[in-house]
Amino acid sequence: MTYRGIVSNGMIMLPQGAELPSGTEVLISPVGSQAPAQGSSIWKKLEQAAASAASLPSTLPDDLAERHDHYLHGQAKQS
Repeated sequence: MTYRGIVSNGMIMLPQGAELPSGTEVLISPVGSQAPAQGSSIWKKLEQAAASAASLPSTLPDDLAERHDHYLHGQAKQS
């Protein structure tokens, strides 16, 4: 069964006569011109974060990959 509703003050208003029991899990999908733009997807935000991080100067040691236990856990450096 599918119902169409509208959002009003942060609440979803279903059409008259559409009743769902309290606690019913629902799936909400915006439709039409009011739907969020595709550019605001999580992937777009992750791309922006990655680009931002790539532009920062690296403050990590050059040997981090080989000696991560030393830097993370304080273990003695292995030669």
